[in-house]
Amino acid sequence: MRRKSQPLPQIQDQHPFNNPEFNKLREVWYRKLERTGFEDAERDDYKIKNPSFNYAHIDKRRKFTMEQAHIYWAAKHEYYYLANQFLHSHKFKNPRERNIWEYHSNGIGIRSIVKTINKVSSSKTTKDIVWKTLKRLQKIMKDLNLKK
Repeated sequence: MRRKSQPLPQIQDQHPFNNPEFNKLREVWYRKLERTGFEDAERDDYKIKNPSFNYAHIDKRRKFTMEQAHIYWAAKHEYYYLANQFLHSHKFKNPRERNIWEYHSNGIGIRSIVKTINKVSSSKTTKDIVWKTLKRLQKIMKDLNLKK
């Protein structure tokens, strides 16, 4: 037979963020943040002040200007151009090394290179092997380009 259960204890209706101890601590930290120039994106009722708020204006380090973007993409283009030239001019130790570099020079990531090589090859490879191979070949390519 089932016993009648005792009533559950009453849970306080007070929200944890609305107690005096929390409010005092929150005010201390808000004053510290205010002195450092921090601008809170939320109002006191935990809603966003301005949904179109641009967070890049708060932290200048995160701002990525159009000029920086242009430099980044130009450098990336130059790197892959040189990687492709290296693919056709370098004597690789074995076909596996050449395949790794060919995939890399076409912009394929390390994990995808591992998956592809493991699908088509009887010998298995790992991310570490591919990474070490790429680092060694990148150093050779860099040294060749510095000599020119």
